[in-house]
Amino acid sequence: MILCTTRQQGITLVEVLIALVLVGFGLLGMFALQIKSQQAEVDVYYRSQALFILEDMVNRMYANSTEAKGSCYDTGNLGSLPGQWVGDAAPYAGCSTASDRDMAAWNETLRGSSELVTVEGTDTPVGAMTGAVGCIEVDATDANLRYVSVAWQGVLDVAVPTNTCGQNLYESELKRRVVTMPVRITDWK
Repeated sequence: MILCTTRQQGITLVEVLIALVLVGFGLLGMFALQIKSQQAEVDVYYRSQALFILEDMVNRMYANSTEAKGSCYDTGNLGSLPGQWVGDAAPYAGCSTASDRDMAAWNETLRGSSELVTVEGTDTPVGAMTGAVGCIEVDATDANLRYVSVAWQGVLDVAVPTNTCGQNLYESELKRRVVTMPVRITDWK
C-alpha cells in the first residue's frame, strides 16, 4: 500500500469556476429583487397620488353639495373621461362655474399639470400617474350616493379590478389600477 504524504495546496480552476457561477447566480437574484422592489415602489407612489387626487375631488363635491346632488359631477354622460378631454372648462351644460371649475381642475390634475417638464420648447405635464382618468358615477339605487374613482396604469400585473373606470384604456387589464370612494351627498342645512 502506497500512502501519499503530499497535500493539495491551493484550489483548482474547476473550483474557481463553480464559485464564480454560484456568486453570479446570487448577484442576478439580487438584481432581479431590486428591480421588482423599485417597480412595487412606483406602484405604491402612484396609488398615493391617486388617493390624493380622489380625496381632492370628494372635498370639492362636498363644498358644492347642491350641484353634486344633480348631474354636474357625473362623468357617466361624457363621451370621454376627465384626464382625457382637453380645455379650460368641463363640458357640462346648465352647471355653475364652480362645478365647471372643479371638474376642469380635476382634469388638469389627472393630466399631471402640477408638474411640467419642458421638452423642445413645449411644457409637458408629468405630475400624475400614467394614463390617469377619473370617474364619478351615480348609484343606480340611491340618488344621493356617488362613486368617485381614479384609474391609472400600474407597473406590475395584479388581479383585474371589478370597477369599470378606465376599463380597456391601458396596455393590459392586469396593469389597470382603480381606487374608489363612495360619497353620500346630503343637504347641509
